[in-house]
Amino acid sequence: DSGLCCTHPYQASSIFRAFPPPLFWTRSKLFRELLEAKMYSLLSGLYRYMTEKVQYQVLVLGLDYAGKTTLKEQCQRIFGDKNKLGTPSIIQERMTPTVGLNIGKLEIGNTKLLLWDLGGQEGLRVIWQNYYAESHAIMYVVDATDTHRLREAHSELKSLLSEKSLEGAPLLLLANKQDMKGAKDEKYIAQFMDSDTFARERKIKVLGISAKQGTKVKDAINWLLKEIPICHRTSQVKLESL
Repeated sequence: DSGLCCTHPYQASSIFRAFPPPLFWTRSKLFRELLEAKMYSLLSGLYRYMTEKVQYQVLVLGLDYAGKTTLKEQCQRIFGDKNKLGTPSIIQERMTPTVGLNIGKLEIGNTKLLLWDLGGQEGLRVIWQNYYAESHAIMYVVDATDTHRLREAHSELKSLLSEKSLEGAPLLLLANKQDMKGAKDEKYIAQFMDSDTFARERKIKVLGISAKQGTKVKDAINWLLKEIPICHRTSQVKLESL
């Protein structure tokens, strides 16, 4: 038997000559320390994986009065810490047009979404380009009741998606104000905005929503959470771990 278990004095002394006690125990202690360090590293990495949040930036764009800020506010209400059920609430107040930038912050699981709500007035659209390079996705909001401005909305979207710095960014095209009489449905908006053409170069989703009532707003955000991490563009845009 070649095991280390022994009872004969000579056999025991031979083992201790081969492994002097100080060296034997030093090695044993070192092994335990290495094992503890490895376990600590493993548990520490697991803890970071479970608690660390990855941050994505999402552009919220569209013409003025499309309902972008109302959408941002509704997203924050649905995904807020106090709203455990994730249910929407009706936003009664009328939002004034954004001048500059409004930022909405959503924390969902291990993901943090920053919603960059930019002013849609004609004179303010020039600042949109300052945020393209660091954006992971686009939410483009259309007032589905304002048929007189659909051509303008389409023109701005077409110009937006031609930008090299937004190449491959997933597009969420939102036909807003579905709670109002006369609103065009998502199929009509998709055709008018020529979404099939844009879909050749990026992932695109068209949804009819009501930012005011919260209808399908949760579906919109869930689509972003699904598409952004698997998008090729995401690996090219700097990620921030929080």
